[in-house]
Amino acid sequence: MLKAQPKVKQIRNLKYLAWLRNQPCQICGVGSYYNSIHAHHTTGGGVSMKGDDTMCVSLCSPCHRQLHDKMSKRGPWSEDDLRTITSDLMDKYLRTKTGV
Repeated sequence: MLKAQPKVKQIRNLKYLAWLRNQPCQICGVGSYYNSIHAHHTTGGGVSMKGDDTMCVSLCSPCHRQLHDKMSKRGPWSEDDLRTITSDLMDKYLRTKTGV
């Protein structure tokens, strides 16, 4: 008999997402001063499902649109690159919060 898998609790952090929207685009490098920045979830998905907030990247509007039109949810990055980018963003966020 198959057992149901426990539902994985996704991490939600609205303060992190707000901070992320003030970071430069991770594809073209444009800053939020010049363009609206979106927090794009790179994992998860499906009907009414969002990935973990810690797996978001900051994207300007044109790159966000292009990513949805022409690329996979993961974007132009390999899985290893994406882990590095999201980890670096989270480290930067945590340093701003702790003043280190």
